[in-house]
Amino acid sequence: MSTKPKRPSDVALPAPLAIALTTGRPELARFGMNELGATGSRDDLKAAAASMSDYAEALVNELQQERKNLTAMTKAVDDALANMRGAIRFVERVQKSLGEMSKGSSPDVIAETLRNPLHKHDDEG
Repeated sequence: MSTKPKRPSDVALPAPLAIALTTGRPELARFGMNELGATGSRDDLKAAAASMSDYAEALVNELQQERKNLTAMTKAVDDALANMRGAIRFVERVQKSLGEMSKGSSPDVIAETLRNPLHKHDDEG
């Protein structure tokens, strides 16, 4: 029993399909496969069907792996976005506390501003 190819590029496709994939002209595949069907032996047709099946299986496996990779990347991007938002909130708290410092607010008010970005302080002076 032969081992299944791991990647689509490992499959020896029938020449008409290989040419169509290489050139990006699907009409060549139809023409060539019609010709193979009309002139090829039963063994040629079986071999072509088997290689197309192997190609499809390898392609599906590759697409599944790519989906896993993209899912992992999406999670990493989401994590990075959450970290960036946290950093932005921290910078906003620092800006607010600097504003409180410039107004001459008490150290307690400045500390509260650093802890809570929603802190609103009505300056007493």
